[in-house]
Amino acid sequence: MPSLSINRTIPLLIVSPILASVVVTGYFGYFNGRKAVDNLAQKINLQTTRAIEAYVQEFLGDPHELLAFNDAYIEGSDFDVKNFDTLRKIFVQLVPSMSNGVGYGSEQGQYMGIFLDPTNYKDLEFWLRDESTGSDANVYQIQPGQPDRLLKTIPYDPRVRPWYKNAVETGKTVWSEIYVFAGSGVLGMTAAFPIYDENKVLQGVFSNDIILNDINKFLEELYISPKGEAFIIERNGSLVGNSLGESPFIVIDGEQERLDVRDSVHPLLKKVSQAVFERVDNQTLSLDEETYFKLTADRTSQYIGVMPIKDGRGIDWLIVVAIPEADFSSVILASVRSTLIVGGTIAILSTIMGLLAAKWIITPIQSLNWAAKAIEEDRFEPATLTKVIKRQDEVGELAQVFQNMATVVGASKANLKQQMSELENEVLQAKRKSNDRRRYDPTTIRDLLKRSRAMRDRFNPSQSNGHGRSLSEQLKQVKYFASFSEQNLQKLIALGGKQILQKNEILFHEDDLGESFYLILQGSVKIYIEKLDKFLTNLSGGDFFGELSLLLGIPRTATVQTLEETSLFVLDRKGFQLFLQEYPDIGQEIAQQLCEHQEELEERKQLLKAAGLLEDEESFNSNPLNWIRKRIFSFQS
Repeated sequence: MPSLSINRTIPLLIVSPILASVVVTGYFGYFNGRKAVDNLAQKINLQTTRAIEAYVQEFLGDPHELLAFNDAYIEGSDFDVKNFDTLRKIFVQLVPSMSNGVGYGSEQGQYMGIFLDPTNYKDLEFWLRDESTGSDANVYQIQPGQPDRLLKTIPYDPRVRPWYKNAVETGKTVWSEIYVFAGSGVLGMTAAFPIYDENKVLQGVFSNDIILNDINKFLEELYISPKGEAFIIERNGSLVGNSLGESPFIVIDGEQERLDVRDSVHPLLKKVSQAVFERVDNQTLSLDEETYFKLTADRTSQYIGVMPIKDGRGIDWLIVVAIPEADFSSVILASVRSTLIVGGTIAILSTIMGLLAAKWIITPIQSLNWAAKAIEEDRFEPATLTKVIKRQDEVGELAQVFQNMATVVGASKANLKQQMSELENEVLQAKRKSNDRRRYDPTTIRDLLKRSRAMRDRFNPSQSNGHGRSLSEQLKQVKYFASFSEQNLQKLIALGGKQILQKNEILFHEDDLGESFYLILQGSVKIYIEKLDKFLTNLSGGDFFGELSLLLGIPRTATVQTLEETSLFVLDRKGFQLFLQEYPDIGQEIAQQLCEHQEELEERKQLLKAAGLLEDEESFNSNPLNWIRKRIFSFQS
């Protein structure tokens, strides 16, 4: 069966586009689904980061608003900040309704503060450091209607705390660094506001504490996606809060230290943070604007969103949201699945219909093919096409025409056989009559004569190349030998020989060793430089070449190829030397011709130096013709 049989080709042409369309549709469905998921993930990322930013800004704004209220109250009421009893009454009203804890530290080291009990966040604690406590601070539990109960005494000096130092250094409302609260061991930070008297002398610093556990709770309760996570870090990588339950500090040798998120034990936190800071280091990520990218972390693809958050009071954090691609894979798979189900169903139905149509087309064509072979083998039976002829379409009409044609062809073949038999008999009789006669083809005879003449010219240097002239006659046609007697011509012939080349034949290539001098008797040659694909000139009857390499002892400077059948008179090195000694006038002519090759000589100057032929370079440069004549005369001697 032929490799391009319609049994294979037509079904393939029908089924292939159907299957290809299903595959392409599925691919673009998957591609568009991925694109839609990317857009959706970026929108969710954007909404999440902005929701976190809004919460954090509000969370961080309240402590400073409270400090501003305190400052306005103190200035408006001419309140004495050294009166701790009055301060206590004010602070009790603020905690816990508006703050986790507020305090005041004076420049003399005194301190008073009201804080929520960090163990239950219900009871209030009163902190006091004055002349009675010395360098320590007493911590009391406030019991409504009863005296305060002393809980503990700890070393404490407000002036060395981070919040106090930051406020004094900046002279304005400022956030402290994140630190571990004294006595409670919880992580938080303090909003601080310095107080000055009318002479701009520092009196002390008000403080308002916030606990970062509130940010952790918010992030843990925030719904991003089924497995989406968020965390907040400082620019140096220290963890502020996260939704994964990771502690923001670690204990080393009994001391609590901030956790660098790049050292987290949680693979997602570690991988995402490392990727963020790597992109910052190689300057592909800017931390001054919202940025979104994709990476593989925790063995799944993650959509990452990074947003900076600042409040102008020292807060410079980064909000990072990670949404796994797996949260949206069900959307992509559902889209692809529906596409494949619908496309596959259509493909199956279309394939079945296509194969039935192919069979409907192929079956009659096969019958016609079998009929054609039967006609070729002279065994055609009209019944072969009976079923096809019954079809009421163009194929049926074609089968009817084919059957009629087969009948005509059969009759014609029978008639042709009869005529061929008669013709064979006539040919046999003609052969018998001409058995003693032989016929020759004039064209063949002319070719034989032509080849014979060519062979004579090639192997008999005294003969012409097919025009009935001897070599001496051909040499006499050259202007240099026009005045030569027959005796001189025979002497010249004795020094060299004749060479015949066919059309487009290469005589020699550039850089070949030059050992012969050539004179064109008849025909023409082309001279060119192969390496540069540069044409130099064409030479014809009476011109000579090859003298440059022979005289100077350098390789051939160009390639010579015949343009037509060409006859050459050839002198080898010894013959050329005797020739110049015998005919010095022609040597002068050759020198004149060589002078025209000055550009070529210039190009070969380095080669001449290497060969020791250019000892007098000044003479060569000033008068190349005299230099060449001397070279010819030295060659003769």
